[in-house]
Amino acid sequence: MMSSQGPVSLFERISPIWVAVLVTYPIFGIVSPGMFKFSHAMNMLQVASFLGMVSLGQTLVLLVGGIDLSVGSALPVGRRSSQTERCTARGRR
Repeated sequence: MMSSQGPVSLFERISPIWVAVLVTYPIFGIVSPGMFKFSHAMNMLQVASFLGMVSLGQTLVLLVGGIDLSVGSALPVGRRSSQTERCTARGRR
């Protein structure tokens, strides 16, 4: 990638947030050894997928020209109902 000043180095292209993640992840892993377990990674992916679906839905609403302010209040209701369904399916209450 060329800019008006010359080639852009790799360090100039990396966002500061990724630098912060790369620095803090090992630190939190030392403080909490469970951070590097597979179950922890799967838990983070489950939470991220739920929020990703909500953000995709909100993006679609905004793209078609509408605005939906009910997402903030509907999010806890949807999460609670999905937890209830999951526990009922496993035979727990």
